[in-house]
Amino acid sequence: MKVALISTAILACTLTSLQGQLIFDTNVTPDVIFGDGNANGSWTVSQSSGIELGLRAKVRFDENGQPQNIFNSNSDGTYDFAPGSYTASTRPDWNFEWAINSNFDGNGDNLTAFTYTLSLDWDSGAGTLFSTNFDPVNQPYTDNAIGDNSTGNGDGTSVPLADDATAPEQIAASIAYTGLIQSNNVAQNSWAYNWFAPIDPLAPGQYTIKLDAYSTIQPDIDSGQSLWIGGTEITVNVVPEPSTIGILSLAGLGILLIVRKRIKKTA
Repeated sequence: MKVALISTAILACTLTSLQGQLIFDTNVTPDVIFGDGNANGSWTVSQSSGIELGLRAKVRFDENGQPQNIFNSNSDGTYDFAPGSYTASTRPDWNFEWAINSNFDGNGDNLTAFTYTLSLDWDSGAGTLFSTNFDPVNQPYTDNAIGDNSTGNGDGTSVPLADDATAPEQIAASIAYTGLIQSNNVAQNSWAYNWFAPIDPLAPGQYTIKLDAYSTIQPDIDSGQSLWIGGTEITVNVVPEPSTIGILSLAGLGILLIVRKRIKKTA
């Protein structure tokens, strides 16, 4: 995978430019079509040239392992979550979710008429290191939920994966998936971040996620490469809860006072 290290200054300029095109805390078209009981809303969305791209993050499981629709959006493309893993593993309590509609307003085309790049940040600090970059749709097979503008909530079609990747069933699954993306315009999924990036779910961090679309029909005149159509971007802030921060601050203040008292006694 291509590794790109982007300076903070360049990223800030890019994000400022991109944010002017983004819609915050909105719905995606036509609805959330993966799984059951997943609510629409709190998406950070771009709409351009018939293509709608959406990203969001949410609490995937609570402390009892129950799925939730808690998004913790700050209404500016950032989402805040406390560190934690209900499974005590490498999987964080939060998921990121993406949505692509390649013909949301009738001015686009089917999914395969475009290419897409999903970029995930490996740097847990304020910087970014996009070490994961791939097209989440144009693959031989994925478990994406596929549909069109009439697909209802949770009604997307996913192709089951055969247990044996070399089996005829897997070949059939790949053919079926290819047929779906060639004849539909909506693809969505909800994924755990640690599937793609080595993060510590128990540690604070800041992770940027980008989703871009490119035209394969109309190349850029200067470079001859696929023409960038639009993109959306979010940042997930993994921070201690306010109560925890308060306790840590008080503890730090207490230590400081003790040190000062000891200094005065020895003076």
